[in-house]
Amino acid sequence: MPTVEERLASLEARMDAMSELRKLVAESRTEMNARFTGVDVRFTAVDARFAELRSEMNAGFTELRTEMHARFAAVDARFAAVDAHFADMDGRFTELESRFTGLESRFTGLDGRVASIDAKIDRHFVWLTGMMVTGFIAVIGALVGLVSR
Repeated sequence: MPTVEERLASLEARMDAMSELRKLVAESRTEMNARFTGVDVRFTAVDARFAELRSEMNAGFTELRTEMHARFAAVDARFAAVDAHFADMDGRFTELESRFTGLESRFTGLDGRVASIDAKIDRHFVWLTGMMVTGFIAVIGALVGLVSR
């Protein structure tokens, strides 16, 4: 069994090792804190860059949104002009339709007049044919009368 002195020497050796370990841990802690401080500084710089980028992007998006609204307004104006042209064309087609209706009524009246002229011509043809047949019979009767005398 070790003596008290040996045990005391062992404990002192352990204590020296512990104090060195404490120093190493303290140095590591200081070094880690310095590194974390450096990382915090970097993150702060990155956050600043992101904030700057965000403000630039917001400005760009605002400009884009304004430009898009202006272009959509121009497109709406063009569509309004096209709608006005279509309304004008609808008016013209309505006018043409009324003209065609007027022409149709004229042709309907003309059809009645042509039918009446056709009936009149038929009637005159019958009369003329009747007169010619009557005249032909009279001539033949006169010829027969001359020959039979």
